[in-house]
Amino acid sequence: MGIKRRLFLLHPVLGIAIGVMFVLWFLSGVVMMYVGFPELTPVERFAGLTPIKVDRELMTPARAARSAGITEPPTRARLTMVLGRPAYHFFTAEGRWSTVFADDGTGLESLTKNEALASAREFSRGTSASYLGRLHLDQWTVSGALEPFRPLHRVIIHDTHGTALYISDRTGEVVRDTTTAERAWNWLGANLHWVYPVQLRQYREIWRQVIIWLGGAGTLLAITGVSAGILRHRFGPACTNKARVTPYRGVLKWHHLSGLVFGPIVITWVFSGWLSVNPGGLFPDDSPAIKDTAIMASGEFDLSRFKIPLRRALQIAYRHLAPKEIELIQFAGRPYYVFYATYDESAILPGDKSELAAFTQFNVQALVAQAAALMPKHAIKEARSLSEYDLYYYGHHQRRRLPIVRVAFDNEARTWYYIDPHNGTIIQKLDSANRAYRWLFNALHRWDFPLLIEHRPAWDFVLIALCLGGLTVSATGTVVACRRFRRDWMG
Repeated sequence: MGIKRRLFLLHPVLGIAIGVMFVLWFLSGVVMMYVGFPELTPVERFAGLTPIKVDRELMTPARAARSAGITEPPTRARLTMVLGRPAYHFFTAEGRWSTVFADDGTGLESLTKNEALASAREFSRGTSASYLGRLHLDQWTVSGALEPFRPLHRVIIHDTHGTALYISDRTGEVVRDTTTAERAWNWLGANLHWVYPVQLRQYREIWRQVIIWLGGAGTLLAITGVSAGILRHRFGPACTNKARVTPYRGVLKWHHLSGLVFGPIVITWVFSGWLSVNPGGLFPDDSPAIKDTAIMASGEFDLSRFKIPLRRALQIAYRHLAPKEIELIQFAGRPYYVFYATYDESAILPGDKSELAAFTQFNVQALVAQAAALMPKHAIKEARSLSEYDLYYYGHHQRRRLPIVRVAFDNEARTWYYIDPHNGTIIQKLDSANRAYRWLFNALHRWDFPLLIEHRPAWDFVLIALCLGGLTVSATGTVVACRRFRRDWMG
């Protein structure tokens, strides 16, 4: 059997097997343009936090960590109001959050029903609520990012949106919110698009393998379809007659013609979607490594370096803003309090008594000098502060904090670090493979091309038009596949 013959046989077989998935992908893709999977955005989170109020001296972070039995240095530490009391949150070496009340050193072992309700009412500014129970995960909390906060408490807020809040049993904080509309649309959006039922998604590696094989088969289906379509297309003078461009009639004719026009787009979409689960580990993680974080801090996070009492630090901070969260950080060997009033409004105060003046950002030169230690064997090729997004650090559906400092090294992988001057931490680490992924996935799948996303609704019009084209290819192909299946297999 020749290659051409095999091609014409393979495409309809694959179409029978997974053609319906293409229809669902294109329909759900349009929904996802406007309704994403539920998450608590930074802006929403800060809107729900209450300003920190302290009427007496608080425990030092080092003493609070000891009282919680934390023996290894935490990787992160912060303070918020929990159940009306200031509380430290330590991210431990075990990858979990541990919470200690800063006023008396008692640990938050677990939330009661009434405490979960109180936390929800505090977040929703006093709106009445109903408790639905304690859980490990459900359809809307399958994200791995919530793992350090589990278990969770689910509370329904009696508002006009049907809001459900998920409160961490470990920190007493709201970590996810959903509304009735979000939940309904997501059954037509992300849950279909990502093949995301909780019964499958809770087994991450099994789900990942399903997507790899489904995406691989889908890519093959699209490639064989375009190849077969080109081979069946009539070139030359005959193609000026519309009736002779294709040898087919009826639905198969429209499948052939739409496939010739939109087939390449279908290939890029299904291929880039396949890349989203990183088959074969082709692309490294763009999060900073633990060692990179330690280098920016100049060693392990040492809570004993914080000498300024928190109450005194707050008095200074209140001259500039009304803090809702305090992040404790270490930069270049020195401790700092970072006070946040909102996602975009913050102030920094040294925590070692050397000076009592607050400032808003770390000096760019200091950040670059510290970043040089990240790759001591390589020179810094470029270092600059960006007040606008670039091609790789940008916001689309959600804004990202600016300015950002970009430091590029001259190593073989051409590594770039994006450093947040508001807290001195590495936000993103990109090498040449990560930058390639930005174009292979973000551009080809989400169409995150600067010209489009900077000029909405141009992005909307282009994507909807392409989705309708892809839907035409998929729907007509599914009809043809069903007819073939009924003819060849059901008699």
